[in-house]
Amino acid sequence: MTLNNINYKPTTSYGASKAIGELLVKTQVHNKEWTIIRPTNVWGPNMSEHYRKFLSYVNSRKYFHVAFSDIYKSYSYVANACFYICDYEPIEVKNWVNRFAFYFGVKKPITFPYTLSFLVVNIFDILKNISVLKRVPITKYTFQNILTHYIIENRELHSVTGDLPFNNEEGIKITSKWFKNLN
Repeated sequence: MTLNNINYKPTTSYGASKAIGELLVKTQVHNKEWTIIRPTNVWGPNMSEHYRKFLSYVNSRKYFHVAFSDIYKSYSYVANACFYICDYEPIEVKNWVNRFAFYFGVKKPITFPYTLSFLVVNIFDILKNISVLKRVPITKYTFQNILTHYIIENRELHSVTGDLPFNNEEGIKITSKWFKNLN
């Protein structure tokens, strides 16, 4: 293996740290067999500040769906993560968020058309860039991330690992209870 065939393009410091970790393994671990796995986003109780902020936006009704199309993502509920890399079935983001809203006891987030969402994101970016706002609820990076389908085909894994300990609804319910107890 040469470093020439490595094509990392991390967009965050977290992504850069993962790339450095992989590079260290690939360049420093010799004469041993190794495997690098890249799990999907893991959600559930004790999740990172990033996801807590997301849930707080849903809970305070500041979150809004971007565009009317369904976006699917392969995520992993934390209590299932030791069994596999991601849930067998991808989640549909609007439904996932709407279920959190239900357990928080708030109305479902509204859905803005893509064009309006794009305009709002760009206004926030301008206000941040000219120092009118220090922090914004959504950035261009987040906007693109929200709109990106992220699906890992792993249905065949079910025949090896069997049913998962928790289904999506149970994970949402447990996570909602955990989040409500934080406040």
